[in-house]
Amino acid sequence: MSSLRIGSLELHSPVVLAPMAGVTNVAFRTLCRELELERAGSTSGLYVCEMVTARALVERQPATMHMTTFGPTETPRSLQLYTVDPDTTYAAAKMIVDENMADHIDMNFGCPVPKVTRKGGGSALPYKRRLFGQIVAAAVRATEGTDIPVTVKMRVGIDPEHHTHLDAGRIAAAEGAAAVALHARTASQRYSGTADWNEITRLKEHVTDVPILGNGDIFDASDAARMMNETGCDGVVVGRGCLGRPWLFAELSAALNGQQIATPPTLGEVTKIIARHAQLLAAHHGEMKGLRELRKHVSWYMRGFPVGSDLRVSMALVSTLSELDDLLGQLDHDVPFPKDAEGPRGRQGSPGQVALPEGWLDDPEDDLVPSTTGQVASVGDDHDSGPPPPESRAPWERPLADKRFRNARPDQPATPQRPATPQRPTPQPPSPPERRSSGRTGRRDSPPTDDSVSVAELVRRVGDKKPPPAPATPPKPAPNKSVPPKTQSSAASSPPPARPIPARPTVPPAAADWITEEHPVTSAVPRVVGDTGATRLAQSKIRRRHRAKVIGRSAVAFLAVMSLALTGVVWGYLRSVEGGFDQIAALDTESDDIIDAGGQLGDETYLIIGTDTRAGASGEIGAGTVEDAEGARADTVMLVNIPADRSRVVAVSFPRDLDVERPICQGWDNDAGKYTSETFPAASGDKLNATYALGGPKCLVKVIQKMSGLKIGHFVGMDFAGFERMVDTVGGVNVCSPGPIEDGILGTVLASGGTQMLDGRTALNYVRARHVEAEGNGDYGRITRQQKFLSALLRSALSNQVLLNPSKLNGFINAFTSDTFVENIDTKSLVTLGRSLQNVDAGAVTFLTVPTDGTNDWGNEIPRTDEIKSLFQAIIDDDPLPGEEREDTTPSSTSSTTTAPTSSTPPAATSVEAMSAYNISVDVSNASGIAGQAATIADSLAAYGFQISTVGNFSAATGLANAQASTTVVRYAAGYEAEAVTVASSIPGAVLVLAPSMGDMIEVVVGSNFAGTVVAPADPGTILAANPTSVDTSTSTALPADIASVNAGDTTCD
Repeated sequence: MSSLRIGSLELHSPVVLAPMAGVTNVAFRTLCRELELERAGSTSGLYVCEMVTARALVERQPATMHMTTFGPTETPRSLQLYTVDPDTTYAAAKMIVDENMADHIDMNFGCPVPKVTRKGGGSALPYKRRLFGQIVAAAVRATEGTDIPVTVKMRVGIDPEHHTHLDAGRIAAAEGAAAVALHARTASQRYSGTADWNEITRLKEHVTDVPILGNGDIFDASDAARMMNETGCDGVVVGRGCLGRPWLFAELSAALNGQQIATPPTLGEVTKIIARHAQLLAAHHGEMKGLRELRKHVSWYMRGFPVGSDLRVSMALVSTLSELDDLLGQLDHDVPFPKDAEGPRGRQGSPGQVALPEGWLDDPEDDLVPSTTGQVASVGDDHDSGPPPPESRAPWERPLADKRFRNARPDQPATPQRPATPQRPTPQPPSPPERRSSGRTGRRDSPPTDDSVSVAELVRRVGDKKPPPAPATPPKPAPNKSVPPKTQSSAASSPPPARPIPARPTVPPAAADWITEEHPVTSAVPRVVGDTGATRLAQSKIRRRHRAKVIGRSAVAFLAVMSLALTGVVWGYLRSVEGGFDQIAALDTESDDIIDAGGQLGDETYLIIGTDTRAGASGEIGAGTVEDAEGARADTVMLVNIPADRSRVVAVSFPRDLDVERPICQGWDNDAGKYTSETFPAASGDKLNATYALGGPKCLVKVIQKMSGLKIGHFVGMDFAGFERMVDTVGGVNVCSPGPIEDGILGTVLASGGTQMLDGRTALNYVRARHVEAEGNGDYGRITRQQKFLSALLRSALSNQVLLNPSKLNGFINAFTSDTFVENIDTKSLVTLGRSLQNVDAGAVTFLTVPTDGTNDWGNEIPRTDEIKSLFQAIIDDDPLPGEEREDTTPSSTSSTTTAPTSSTPPAATSVEAMSAYNISVDVSNASGIAGQAATIADSLAAYGFQISTVGNFSAATGLANAQASTTVVRYAAGYEAEAVTVASSIPGAVLVLAPSMGDMIEVVVGSNFAGTVVAPADPGTILAANPTSVDTSTSTALPADIASVNAGDTTCD
């Protein structure tokens, strides 16, 4: 009987399911377990859920919490974490322990996806030996006293010149990992070629005190047995081999335990498996979403079976379970399982250069957490195996399963040695180490009134880094459990540590900077987090520097969150009794106008408006009356984007008189704060502010979303009265004006130049004045003043110690909440967002203005449309922006220069062999001008077995020339010719474009010549010509040189 022990877990089969994005959710795991029980008589292996990021887990992001769902009888429950930070690792692991979320924690250090490695994560991280060890140690410390084992999964190394698995394996074992799994490829191989099982043998020989698991090229039971016999590994990890074959685990379990393997299923049996899979997905995601998830699985299930193309297309378009049942009933259920369906599945692709942070390979002993690393969407381990649903950028990214926020996951039944009724969520988060990074948890409804906390608690949460005091009634802790003693490693199998490693405490020591110590390059075992070994003098310097960092970072966090509105400081935690946010419908997060939604996964984008209503209190403060201007217009429009890695804040202002195309909009009554039954037709030549006056927040969001392509996830609006009250609450604002300001309508705003304190009434006129002859630039002078005023407002709030003054703080929050109307805003999530921005420098907070080109005959500002698209594409791609002064974080494998797209002479045609469509993952973008074309071609390609990663609209700013939108093209990078020509063979009229920036992705850009026909791809092995018609050599988005910008760190007076 072959078995496997991992810490306290005793597995009767040494088989582990590798986490895969969009695949190994609770539905797939349940299906695998059911089939193992049915075909082998037991469920004996370990089934790991999709990988989740540690920070997203700590933040309780809804998509991540949804991914941690386990079945009611699923045991052991296995959860894999992606992380780059020891402190966040500890907090996440502690949360898993305290809330009884899993029975096993696996750490992902094997992901080869460029978006992960370029930020120092995944398979890039083990190269940093000390940091790697600190992360493993943090997870182990968090689970001490429990029976939850921590394991590690990694690759051989970055590339052939940088193997890391032997050192990393020894380090992981020395830090307390209960097992180490090795995918026997380097990151540069991705999933191409063959796995080198000899490296598994070497690791097994070097690390003898914990189990070693092998991974790579296991596609049937004989592969698993052969790997264990040839390498001596203790178990196997299976990923792509189970795609479309969830019964594989039953075969592996039977083979490794000497039992007879069941006959492969017939097509009729496979249809029953598909139907069951669909039911499970519908229960997890809802019927429509679940059936969209099923599409990629259907292509894997049908591989090799004689199923006609029409039926395949129909199955790719089903939206209900009954439709699926009808189609499955049309298949010939007696067809046996095809022999040619065995072998590799999912993406294979070609090897390529690994994207790494700048200077990543300089010092393997550097333990600094990668500065550019931030939130990476919760994903899977074999990321390229299965594409997620549309609206993702890469195969390893997946969006929230349902746009409605639901419970994170159902209550779990008690398991042996677990609390009978685990509390979810607990009143207090786990006490983290001192260094911490967190983000937000957005909600679409108002927070309940019991969210209120004291001012002292608010101050602590915003600015203090110390752990919170124990609550009056602490949550019930997880019971201590005895852990079987680990076998001590011998001196021969593990090198001595760089210094004696102290016993790990139950709570981690505070992290500290490394000072003056020499770190020999030969050392393979990192120092435990918090053990500085520095002199008393050095420790004193550390404390002084740390105090300065805390003050500076608190200020920046406050600055960044407050950057969310000109008309008020959009932050806060307290929902006061006197007032709360008015919720109003505004957002359209499923809009077809969103560009590259997957690329924006994890970003936070806020549309902030200041309205010029003259009604009510706004009229009383001198803003005018309804006779002067009836209704309300969007006097200030600002779009604020915060990327997923929280490395910067970008606020883009739109002139109020910008010429826009208004869509069909429902009427809006600003005074009543509700929509009317009136409908306004679409119109061109409208002013931006008038669009809001007619159609309100919904209409304005549509216009800005179409213009920017950004996925607007939050809306905030405020009127004149609220702005004045907030300024007065902080005691006024110091501004520096280069001279007096005399407005043709408002009169004298500032009688003289220089630095002066403005009260609320004067400040309102300062940011409203747009007829200042001395400035001579109308709305643009006002926008610049607005942007500078915002930074001054933040500095004023800090200098007046609003955070530490209970009266001012409560007044400030009351003023904001009582005069604000929002959607998907709550005070908790804003503070969480602020905490995640603590490492953002002031220079990384940038205000920009969309470029225009004079006025038209109606006095509207003419937008420079292509350049506006370029600007927002740069924001989506996290490219450098004008006026930005953040540290250079350009990955070493990409250019740091922003250059315009150019074309060079294409290379000579070459001959390549067509590949199996099942091994090719495709992005599909629509540039045809006809709505729905991308979805049409994507569904047709999926029916032939292609794996669809993303579907969306195409932006010319990504590098393809505008003229090419008339022709359907297939974009690819060198080394991916076989994939590209195979895709092109399915699309009559498509041409090839060599685009180095594509990396390992293939993109179909649908042009206007697409006739709606997709044909079967060339048979694998067919010789085809790879003849690109042009070469796209752009490295990043081209931006105009004259974009107006203001940097939040700039205090000059001009």
